Amino acid sequence: MFFAAKRGDAAALRELAGAGVALAQSFPAYRGYSTLHLAAASGSTESVQLLLDAGIDPNIARDPNAPTPLMVASSVDIVRQLVAAGADLERRMLGFTAIVRACKRDDVASAHALLEAGATLPADVASAHALLEAGATLPADCFDQIAHACARHGNVALLRTLLEREPRLASALAAEDVMQAAIRSGESVLVDLLLQHGAALPDTLLEDAVRAGSVALVETALRAPDAVAACGSSSESWHPMCVAARTGNVPLLELLARHGVLVHPAAPGKTSPLHEAVQAASEPAITWLLDHGAPVNAATATGTTVFRHAIEHAPIEILALLSRRGADTTGVTEALTPAGRSQYYALGGEVTAPPEPPPRTRKRKRR
Repeated sequence: MFFAAKRGDAAALRELAGAGVALAQSFPAYRGYSTLHLAAASGSTESVQLLLDAGIDPNIARDPNAPTPLMVASSVDIVRQLVAAGADLERRMLGFTAIVRACKRDDVASAHALLEAGATLPADVASAHALLEAGATLPADCFDQIAHACARHGNVALLRTLLEREPRLASALAAEDVMQAAIRSGESVLVDLLLQHGAALPDTLLEDAVRAGSVALVETALRAPDAVAACGSSSESWHPMCVAARTGNVPLLELLARHGVLVHPAAPGKTSPLHEAVQAASEPAITWLLDHGAPVNAATATGTTVFRHAIEHAPIEILALLSRRGADTTGVTEALTPAGRSQYYALGGEVTAPPEPPPRTRKRKRR
């Protein structure tokens, strides 16, 4: 029975059934597939119809997470047979429905047939694209998911293609969450496309664009009134200059500085861009900040110098870099192991000599 079903041999199946062998069988050693699974995978519509006519459940599966015959059907004709027999279009295996599985194996014809039968289109943008290519009409209730997925992945080219093939998708582009996703992707062209279709920029554009590391979007945000003032004193970890330093985004550092954002706090605060760059061990950001006026011996409000911060958080290469730029390196020898000290010296690091004690004055004895 196993081999007859696997080969899709309808004549052999009839012969076995005539000899009294049950057609409804399962094979635990072979993924738990039933005879209907094997016939559906074989591509034999005749064998599938024979088994369905024998009363085998089109949704037969080893367990709730196992595939049904519909999920392994190898042709669109078999998909239509199983759907006509009552196959569950929304049954999931490991989170995927039959239409998703069909799209993933590039079986667009089967996916199209499932869509026509009423299957729910997934939020998988590639699946939507494939179905549109095949001439399918997408249900309107999937537009929000498709728009959000394109925005989240910054896929402006695919979104343009989908819009050309399905103009109704434009109705979903003005949604606030779609714009937020586009900003997080850092794609300024995508944001512009959404604006063209009625979307609005959020009040948090500057903050969101800085986190996304998008120079183009930050430049747009900085055009707003009081945007530079909103960048703060560069003394909090969330201030834009500190975020740019922490992520090593030198182009963003340059942009912020050009617009007048402080490279270093005017007064000591919780942190500074240089402290953040040191903790992130970003040599390009450290070098840029030092070259643009950040004091190498800057300290926070609690007195933690940049070099002391580096001892606690940064690799030896950063310690040596700060030393070469003139940092007060007091305490470095005590903080490093012998091997670390050797590496530090090899990289050009130096040790600040302790201050000389004041000369002792001899008291004259009274006569």
